[in-house]
Amino acid sequence: MSIRRTYLIDDVQKCVFRLLRQLTGAESPWTSWNVIEGYPEDRVFEEFDKPFIYVLKPVVTGAYRQQGGLPNYLMEMVIGMWDDRKTGGPEEINIIGSHLLELFMNPQSLYSKKFNVTLGTTSFTDTTLAAQGLRIKNIKGPKELKVKAVKEFRREFTLFLRS
Repeated sequence: MSIRRTYLIDDVQKCVFRLLRQLTGAESPWTSWNVIEGYPEDRVFEEFDKPFIYVLKPVVTGAYRQQGGLPNYLMEMVIGMWDDRKTGGPEEINIIGSHLLELFMNPQSLYSKKFNVTLGTTSFTDTTLAAQGLRIKNIKGPKELKVKAVKEFRREFTLFLRS
């Protein structure tokens, strides 16, 4: 496990973000989307040239110990999708959602996806979520969310992880 226990929240977010960023730079239809780390800021909407996926920080929901060792953490993380009519609309949101479901619910595919990440001062090349000590337990959603602009569409998944 490479995720640092003292930086658990940031490292988990960074690993999931870098995995999705790697996909959007390499595989179709992922190349049609952007990925941002954290909740979108105003500049993201000013540059709204394609749909985007956002990765929020995980929330620790529990912990368990095996044979008195250090605890393993149970976490939930929100992964959202945002689009507007000029770049695809609700149909594109459904396509993004379907690809996220397939990615996170297919362990053979998920744990073979490689990405590069730097955690602290250590860089990892061609690593996987499993190599970083993360296991995906489930994904729930998508949940449709209200937006101010009539022509924008937003949905979120909740990803359940264990480290």
